[in-house]
Amino acid sequence: MHCGQATWRIVVTLIIGWAGWTAGAVTLYDAGRPLAVIVTAERPTGVVRHAVAELNEHLTAMTGTALPVVVESALDGADARPRVLVGDTAESRAAGLDTASLDPEAMVVRCSGTRLFLLGGDRDDRNRVPATADRAIGTLYAVYGFLESDLGVRWLWPGATGTVVPRRADVVIPDGDRRFQPPLIQRHIRPGLRDWDNAVGKLGMTPEMTARLGTEYTAWSARRRLGRRANFRFGHAYNNWLRDYGKEHPEWFAMMPDGTRVTPEKPYPNLERAKLCETNPELLDFIAARGIEYLEKNPDALSFSACPNDSRGYCMCPTCKALDPPEGLPTEMNYPGQNFQYPSLSDRMVWHWNQIALRLGDRCPGRYIGAYAYSNYNHPPLREKLSPRVVIAYVGFNYLNAEYNEQSRRDWAGWSATGCKLFLRPNLLLVGHGFPLNYARDLGRDIQECFRTGMLGTDFDSMTHQYAAQAPIFYVLTGLLWDPTRSVDALLDEFLTAAYGPAVAPMRQYWDRLEALTRDIAAYRDPNADHDRDRGFHEMTAVFYNDEVLSELRGFLAAARTAAAGDEGVLARLAACQTALDYARIQRDLRRAVADHRGSPETTARVTALLQEKQTFFRQHLDDWTLGLHHVYWREARSTTHRRLYGGGIEESLPRPNELTRLVTWRFQTDPDDRGDQDGWQAAAFDDAAWKTISSLNAWETQGWAGYDGLAWYRCRLEVPAAWAGRKRLAIEFGAVDESFRLYVDGAMVHESLFAASDDPDLWKKPRRVDLTGILKPGTTQTLAVRVHDSGGAGGLWKPVVLLYED
Repeated sequence: MHCGQATWRIVVTLIIGWAGWTAGAVTLYDAGRPLAVIVTAERPTGVVRHAVAELNEHLTAMTGTALPVVVESALDGADARPRVLVGDTAESRAAGLDTASLDPEAMVVRCSGTRLFLLGGDRDDRNRVPATADRAIGTLYAVYGFLESDLGVRWLWPGATGTVVPRRADVVIPDGDRRFQPPLIQRHIRPGLRDWDNAVGKLGMTPEMTARLGTEYTAWSARRRLGRRANFRFGHAYNNWLRDYGKEHPEWFAMMPDGTRVTPEKPYPNLERAKLCETNPELLDFIAARGIEYLEKNPDALSFSACPNDSRGYCMCPTCKALDPPEGLPTEMNYPGQNFQYPSLSDRMVWHWNQIALRLGDRCPGRYIGAYAYSNYNHPPLREKLSPRVVIAYVGFNYLNAEYNEQSRRDWAGWSATGCKLFLRPNLLLVGHGFPLNYARDLGRDIQECFRTGMLGTDFDSMTHQYAAQAPIFYVLTGLLWDPTRSVDALLDEFLTAAYGPAVAPMRQYWDRLEALTRDIAAYRDPNADHDRDRGFHEMTAVFYNDEVLSELRGFLAAARTAAAGDEGVLARLAACQTALDYARIQRDLRRAVADHRGSPETTARVTALLQEKQTFFRQHLDDWTLGLHHVYWREARSTTHRRLYGGGIEESLPRPNELTRLVTWRFQTDPDDRGDQDGWQAAAFDDAAWKTISSLNAWETQGWAGYDGLAWYRCRLEVPAAWAGRKRLAIEFGAVDESFRLYVDGAMVHESLFAASDDPDLWKKPRRVDLTGILKPGTTQTLAVRVHDSGGAGGLWKPVVLLYED
C-alpha cells in the first residue's frame, strides 16, 4: 500500500475579491414582510441544511419572520420573488459559481439583480449535519460572512447574552461580489469543557447543562469560523511506550544522569511520560515505520506526530548529549533528586526528526512529520538544519510574563528564519485563573507578526470560557484567526460597540484599565515569588486586584449602567463584567485568608466562610458563560499548587458524614537507600521518636523536603475506640498518594498500590480506599506505617487520610 500524494498544497492562496458596488439591490424584507425565498438543491448536503437553518434563525431574530425555504425544482419561471440561493444549485452553476471548483473553505457572497448567492468550498458527507467546525464548510462560512458583514450580526461569546442581532424591518442588499478563503489552514482552539474529576458536577452542573454548553460553544466556534481544511497531527506521541516496549527494548528509553535508564519498574517522571533515547537507531527505524503505517491508514492526515512526551527526564546518554551545543540557551533539567541548568535540546530534537525524515525517503510524498518546539527544546536550533519534511508547532507566549513573551518572539523569529513550516501551539490562554484581564491588543499584534512570518495554522490550549473577565481577548483572537490582516484596533472597536452600544465610552475605559493592569502584571517582579503562570500571579492577587483597582473598575460599570438604561442586552453584558469583579474579590480574599490560615478556630472560620461564599457564588453561574468553571476546577481540582493556594486542602479537612477520624500529623523519614523494610520501620515496636513530623494535607516537597524523589515512610499511632466495634465495616481512605504505596498495620503489610502497574495515569491524584475491617482492633492502639515511592515532581500523602465507617 502506498501513501499517495497529498492534495493539500503547502503554498496557501488567499482569495479576496471585491467587486465595485452598483446601484442594484435585492430586497429580502420590506417593513418586516418577507419578500424573498431561500432556495437549495433537490438534495442539499448537511452543510447546506445547517447553513439554511442558521440563516433563518438570525433573520427571524432580526425581522420577526423567517424566509420560506424551497428546493430549486419547486420553482417555476413565473415566480418573481427574489432568491437567496444557498450552496450548489443549477442556477449558481449557470452564473459561473460551481462549488466543486472552489477550494476548501473558500466562500462566495454575490448579489446580482434579484439573486443572492451564498456558497463555498465544502467537503462534507451529504447526510451529516455539521456538529463541529472541524471540516471544510465554505457554504456555512458564506452565510456567517453575510450575516456579519452585511447584516451586522455579532457573536461576542457563546449563548444568548453574547449574541447581538440588530432589529431591522427592511433588509436590502446592494449588488456586489465578495470572495474569501481564510489564509490559515487550521484555526483551532481546544474546547476546554471537560469536567475534570467531576468537580463542576459536584457543584450542581447537570448532564443537561453540560450538553447545552457543548452545543452552544460548538455553534459559537463555527460562527467565529474556527475550523480547518487540512489535517495535521501533533501531540505527545509516545505516551505509555515505556509500559509497552520498555521490557523488550530498554535501550530505547532515556538515560538518567546517574547512567541508569528508566524502566517500567522505575519510570521517570512516570510510566506514561517517560522519555526516549533520541539517538537510538533501532528506535528511529521503529518510529519511522509506525509513521508510514499511520499515514497509509489515514489518507486524510498530512502528518504523523513525533512530538516527545510532556514533562521532564530527557536522555542524558553520551550520544544524545553530544548533539547539544554548549552555547545553547540554558534551560532547567529535572531528574530524581536533582535539578540543573543545561543547554537547549533543540539541536538534538531537530537531528532526531531529520533522521526520521531520512527513513521516510520518498515514501508518502507531500506528507510530513509533526513536531513541537516546546519545553527544553523551544528555542531555535544553532547547528542542525531542519528537514523540509518536518512541520514545527511552536509552544510559547504568556501575557502575564513580559520577559517570557520577548523570548517567545525571538524564538518564533528564529524558527521562522530556518524556513520551516510553522504552526502556533500556545498555552497562553491558560493564564490568569479567571481574573479580569485584557491582553487583546498585544496578542493580536503577535498573531499578525506570526502570520507575516509564516504561520500556517494554530492549535491553542485551551478555551477557558471566562468571557465575563476576558471576552475581548477571545473575540479579537478568533477574528484574527479568520482574517489575520484585519486591524486589531478595528476588531476591538467592533467588540466594544456591539457589546455595549450607548455605554461604549465608559466600557472602553474599563477594558483599557484592565489592559494597563495586565501589562503591569506582566512586568511585575516580586523577589519572593516565582512569577510564572501558576504560583506567582496568584500570590500577588491582593496587590494586583486591590480595593482601589476594583473600585475604579466598578465606577466604570456604574457609569455604563446609567448610559445603557433600558437596554436589556447591554445591561446583561455589564452584569457579566460585574460577575468577573465579584469573582476577583472572592478569590483574592480567599487566597489571602488561606495564606493567613494557622489552624486556629478564627482563621479556619474565615477560610470556611469564604469557601462557602465561593461555592454559593459559583452555583449561581454554572452555565451562564461567565466564569469558565470547568477551567477553574481543572486547576483547583488537579493542580497541587492551585489546590493549596485556594483552600482545597482546608475544604477537604472539613468532616464528612461517615467519618470517624482524620490522620493529619505523621512521623516522616526519607529512605533514599531503601533500608526501611530490613530495618523494621514498619514494625509497631520501632522507635520513630527522632523522625520529623509532617502533614498529610500537602506533598513532602512543600514541607521541607523540596527536590526529594524516591522512597519515604510515614508512621502514626491510632487509638481505636472500643465503640468502633459496632461498625459493620471500617476503611481508611488516602485522599491522594503520589505515587505508589504500601500500607502496614502493626508491621503486617495489608495493601499495596503500584502506580507503575496501573493503567490509570491519574491514579496519583485520586482517592485510594483500603478495607480494614477485621484488621483494626477496637479498644487497642495500633501502628500504621505507609511506605511511599515517588519518581518525580510532588510526592507523598497530599490529601486528607480519613478513617471511614459503613453500617
